[in-house]
Amino acid sequence: MGHRVLAVEMMPRNVQHLQTALQISGLGSKVTIVNNALYSDHRSFEVQFLDGNIGGTRVNDSQTSKIHLNPSSVQTICLDDLTPILAGSKAYVKMDIENTEHQALQCATIFFSEVDIQVVQMEWMDREMQASEQILDFMDAYGYIISKDPNLHEPVHITSIPKDIFFIKKPPTF
Repeated sequence: MGHRVLAVEMMPRNVQHLQTALQISGLGSKVTIVNNALYSDHRSFEVQFLDGNIGGTRVNDSQTSKIHLNPSSVQTICLDDLTPILAGSKAYVKMDIENTEHQALQCATIFFSEVDIQVVQMEWMDREMQASEQILDFMDAYGYIISKDPNLHEPVHITSIPKDIFFIKKPPTF
């Protein structure tokens, strides 16, 4: 306990809920909230609300999607934009951005170079093969191995990846 937290949340209403909960719990001084969506560049997107997933939202990056009732718009930022907040720190990253993780990693080279990220946790469901390969290639290039467990390397085969996976930083070799 006592660790600092950086939360990135694209929905203003969710940010309000987080702020209220943090104020009530007395943890507000430990958490920095950034009200944006993560993506590969800076732009504005319509938000897509996912049927059957309460609280499930994602940026609508499809050019062919139907317009939704009550659309909301969000501004995107890059992981690299967050580097000054965490540079030189050790970090555990939980990335659950509804199958756009591969997009966010396209703009994360400075972030992964300057922040000592020990573990990256991702939800791994309904992922397209090309997006999976992009993520696996990026994580390998930055020295991470895929695992079922965040504390030790428990190998995972690409054909049997569980719902949640962990990319663990490889120990340095001498």
